[in-house]
Amino acid sequence: MEQGTCFLSQTGIGFLAAGLAQPHLFFEDEKNGKQSILSWRERTREAYRCMTCGALTVCPPAIVAEENAEEKALQNVDAELKKRANEGLS
Repeated sequence: MEQGTCFLSQTGIGFLAAGLAQPHLFFEDEKNGKQSILSWRERTREAYRCMTCGALTVCPPAIVAEENAEEKALQNVDAELKKRANEGLS
């Protein structure tokens, strides 16, 4: 993990284009600079909070997409198994 600062701000391009841009959640560190973590287009993102210390971890979209793809694949397998079972009973 890297140490840095998290803050809400607008993007420069969004402000120029829209006049009043929606806020983004940014993370900034010395190595990589300012990075958008969560934009107004993504209303929600999976996150975890430590109940003891209050630390918050926001999951990157790739992890959430990968988990969703795995869940969808399992649902497809389950549906196929049910279909075969029903065909065998007919």
